[in-house]
Amino acid sequence: MADQKITELDALTVPADADVLPIVDDPAVAPATKKITWANIKLTLFNLVNLAFPPAADETPSGLIISVEVATNAEGIGAPLFIAADGEFDTADASASTTSPAVVLALEEGTGAKKVLLHGILRQDAWDWTIGPGKLSLIYLNTTTGELTQTQPSGTDEVVQPVGWALSADVIYFCPSLLYFTHT
Repeated sequence: MADQKITELDALTVPADADVLPIVDDPAVAPATKKITWANIKLTLFNLVNLAFPPAADETPSGLIISVEVATNAEGIGAPLFIAADGEFDTADASASTTSPAVVLALEEGTGAKKVLLHGILRQDAWDWTIGPGKLSLIYLNTTTGELTQTQPSGTDEVVQPVGWALSADVIYFCPSLLYFTHT
């Protein structure tokens, strides 16, 4: 193969598992050009976005997981968090629009750089959700800080935000609605 610019190469629209791509390993410390197969790239992506159901154990997430800076979370794993004005994540509640909407669920206890569930499945054995048709399975942000509920908030200035639904008594499919309303 003669030296060519990448833009001059023929296009490949459907890669095969055995196809090889160049990759720079550890570019910040000791850069080394290596190869990786398309099969290994697919496996890595699958492990990042693997919606396994049912989750194998208590406090097991599956889905889109990111790391963020958490400023408050005394409630621990499964606590809903919102983005505060400083860009950090705080424990959410539905008591006012200033502490909502919930956009992620905490996957680690405490504060600092923590993993959160952006969208996906979480098993929490302490939960006891109701499952069923229509709104029976819906889960909302609770007016109690750091908690979820299956009862729609109904007080003045309280926020009604569906955040997902129950797949079983101890598993939630978290897909928070960013469309919510506030009771007046």
